[in-house]
Amino acid sequence: MTAQRRPRRRLARLPWLVATLALAPTSFAAEAGPNLVANPSMEEPDAKDPSKPAAWSTNTWGAVTPTFTWLQGDCAVGARCLRIDATVAAGKGYDDGDAKWWSAPFTVQPAATLAVSLQLRSDVPCRVMALAEGADGKGTPKSQWVLVKDVPAPSTGWAKVQASMSVPAFAATARLMVVMAATGRVEVDDLQAVTQASAAKHPAKVSLTFDDGWVSAYAYLVPELDARGLRATHFIISGYIDRVGYTADYVGSKRVRDLLGAGHEVASHTLMHQDMAKATAAELDENLELSRKALESFGTMVPGFAWPYGSYTATGAERARKTYSYVRTVEPGLNLLPYDLSKLKAYVVTNTTSVAEVESWVKQAEELDGAWLILVYHRADPEAPLDSYVTPQSFIDTLDMLQARNADIRPMGQWLDVWKAQPLPVVEPWVADGGASFDAPGSLPPVPGLGSGEGGTGCGAALRHGQGSDILGNAGLLALLGAMGLLLRRRRWAAQGAGVAAAPTPRGQ
Repeated sequence: MTAQRRPRRRLARLPWLVATLALAPTSFAAEAGPNLVANPSMEEPDAKDPSKPAAWSTNTWGAVTPTFTWLQGDCAVGARCLRIDATVAAGKGYDDGDAKWWSAPFTVQPAATLAVSLQLRSDVPCRVMALAEGADGKGTPKSQWVLVKDVPAPSTGWAKVQASMSVPAFAATARLMVVMAATGRVEVDDLQAVTQASAAKHPAKVSLTFDDGWVSAYAYLVPELDARGLRATHFIISGYIDRVGYTADYVGSKRVRDLLGAGHEVASHTLMHQDMAKATAAELDENLELSRKALESFGTMVPGFAWPYGSYTATGAERARKTYSYVRTVEPGLNLLPYDLSKLKAYVVTNTTSVAEVESWVKQAEELDGAWLILVYHRADPEAPLDSYVTPQSFIDTLDMLQARNADIRPMGQWLDVWKAQPLPVVEPWVADGGASFDAPGSLPPVPGLGSGEGGTGCGAALRHGQGSDILGNAGLLALLGAMGLLLRRRRWAAQGAGVAAAPTPRGQ
């Protein structure tokens, strides 16, 4: 089999997520329908090669040396399960290669939500991912990698991992996989993917964002917002403001003041749009601090930051979260409560993104309690010659659709203020055998340029409530600890909003 390598153009380097007990107060629709994964507990042998499991295959690429095993005995469910033992060169990670067991493709409903669960035992971090495949509106084949869940914490025993996956609107099939890119061992069993029934709908929470500060966006798109009384978040490259040679394409001081005067939010996008994953520590700190100060000179707070090219490192994510109240990526997907403010997901809208595709994301946000949809725009032109452009008419049509669906559209900072003002919810965590919990919620699907809802993918953690049989006897104590953790983090966010230095929020909830 040819090694499947993720597209690098849209790949954002993801920081490891850290598991905590403050789990999701997110409610999901009841599950409906059968498990879509063939041979989910890996019991059945392949008809042509009985030494291998039916409907499962392996794949590797890059700087990983793996050994794949179809185990017999000591499994979570039944007698058989899967294992990967891998050796990875020092300093290498997912950008350099990975190894995976993946399922056979199964049929999915476009824009549906899947409840995904599996049994996992590992001594290194790993990822649950999906590859969605289908065709665009013109019939051209299209695929997208989806990050379903980052699993950061090793487990000495089998632990149940759960997440929620949003199926891309173009997809006809998907295949699930467990991926590793570190020296160690990962074992997997009992993979489930069940289509969730539609839930009661409520207005979608939406933020419109503009990256870079392109003049064309302010000439064509912002007037449409202002005419409707809508406001957005603008991630400005501060070093381009009034810079000789840049004024024809990027906003100057007057336009920034006009945006603020009209009630829009301004946020940072570095000094000169440098790839922060390749920056030195000094360059990273300079871009985080000086870009914020440059924008604050306009008399405004600067709550947020977005990575140029969606590219960052784990260290960069930590430093950015110390400097800003929230950090936005271009990893596609919805954001679910409690929001991961160090890695907010967003869908990038391009000249090939249809209004119907955006509407599919809105519909998903309507059905998931607390889901937050962030859209990213760059440039605008009636001809939209490059993928970073949209046409003014497509933007108008998107706004018409959003308002027809009664979407609640606010700048990102305003949505965070609304969330932080809400009372603490009751938390019911999933607790795996042995007491390990892996259900810190994140946003809905997608990664790797994977179309990575960033262009790419997104991931979300699904929690079920009221399922007493799935909670250990100490659930009440865990729920209390989880609520306390959420309260402490909200205090830190409030402190940051007041300009007080605060420790970074643990990633991955």
